[in-house]
Amino acid sequence: MTAGELAGVLVGTATLVLAAVLAVLCWSLLRAARELRHATAEFRLQARAHLAELAAISSSARDEVHRVDDLITTAESIGHTVDAASQLTYRALSNPVIKTMALAAGTQRAARRLRRSS
Repeated sequence: MTAGELAGVLVGTATLVLAAVLAVLCWSLLRAARELRHATAEFRLQARAHLAELAAISSSARDEVHRVDDLITTAESIGHTVDAASQLTYRALSNPVIKTMALAAGTQRAARRLRRSS
């Protein structure tokens, strides 16, 4: 065998080995692509289910926020009404109570003077 023939055999063998390595890499790449497609499809199914659940929870939370807002508005209204009623009661009762207390103090002072003088 001559050097040229030996070189041809070596190049041919190297080419076969390289082709085999490339075939194994391509097969591995195709398998990984299939697994990726499967994982993507599974992710989409789960994401759709979670998105539907999230939309329902969001709608429920929005309804609760509106309900709490209505309750706060009602509580503020009640607070204003109670404040107005307490101011009205203070204005209506403060003068008679002060006069009654002054009358009681004056009566007590007069009673003490009467006791001292007797």
